[in-house]
Amino acid sequence: MLENALKYSLCRKLVEGATSEVWEASYKEHKYALKLLKPSTIPEIDFKHLRLFKNEVKILSKLKHPNITTLYEVSDNDLLYQEDQNFIAYITFELAEKGDMFDYVSRTGSFSEPLARHYFKILLDALEYIHNQGYAHRNLKLENLLLTSDYQLKVADFGHSSLDNVLEDSMTSNYSAPEIYAKIPHSGIKADLFSLGVLLFIIVAGHPPFNKAGMQDKWFKIFCSSNTKFWMNMELRRKFSQEFKDLVNRLLSIKAEERLSINHIRAHEWFNGSEMSYEEVKEEMDKRCSKFKQ
Repeated sequence: MLENALKYSLCRKLVEGATSEVWEASYKEHKYALKLLKPSTIPEIDFKHLRLFKNEVKILSKLKHPNITTLYEVSDNDLLYQEDQNFIAYITFELAEKGDMFDYVSRTGSFSEPLARHYFKILLDALEYIHNQGYAHRNLKLENLLLTSDYQLKVADFGHSSLDNVLEDSMTSNYSAPEIYAKIPHSGIKADLFSLGVLLFIIVAGHPPFNKAGMQDKWFKIFCSSNTKFWMNMELRRKFSQEFKDLVNRLLSIKAEERLSINHIRAHEWFNGSEMSYEEVKEEMDKRCSKFKQ
């Protein structure tokens, strides 16, 4: 059995993705998040998965920030265990006991603007640090924003990260910038800022602004060509502050060079609006967490 080859005891599976699965694991009375590479019967897929796996290790070993997940251990020589001719590798991280931001929004509803602002500021600090080290994350999404036992935010999943000017293997999702879908040369840092805008919208609205940042997508086309109409439709569900709409508009610009820089985001009126105290954040998040158990 796989567990017999590990010094860790596998407690419960936390998440399963296309290339890996993450388990809560324990060792000597300490708990960790153990990321296991999923083996494939197709050698080309195995090679790609292992390349992403190794890339995450390489990037995270160079990043040290309180709001970026901490890398603790990597399987020796990147290869741990052979089962049916398939190698399995693992990485050990700090455990985010409270899950990910996607669960809180999808299962308990959208955040108020002050609560969203609290987490947005923390995320921006981490993203600024990543960019200042010369890297782009390239896969920002709610599922990759983890929460510790005291609801501190941790940015995770650096498998697709790279230096800003390295364009290979860009991740595509409904958070991706239009230049990524268009497969044209682009700045990974500018693309991260677009994803940041999508994240902010989802956290406050409770749903994505569009499915894909391309003109074939109805809502992205309306967003670009008739912005007032876009917000009129979005506000049929709930109202947003003018400052919030302005910040989202500036982050989701179809032209990468027109997106706000991190310094300009910090100077924006919405960013400097009212914010919840840590005690208020914890009380609110405890209420949301309790809904998971109902």
